Amino acid sequence: MNAYALLAVNEHLEYLRAESARRERFLKRGPSLRDRIASATNGLRRSLGGESSTTFLPALQDYPYRG
Repeated sequence: MNAYALLAVNEHLEYLRAESARRERFLKRGPSLRDRIASATNGLRRSLGGESSTTFLPALQDYPYRG
């Protein structure tokens, strides 16, 4: 009985490892949606002649109301 239980447990663990590997392959498909949108935005900005920065907000240098 112990040998059969050992075989059953090992088979189940092999199934779980294969399922985990399949999920890993599924999740690692490429850049995230945020990265793709940022890349497209930077490309559009560069094609229009602007500078390619990652922020749309102005710098707060010499801003009188900053804390």
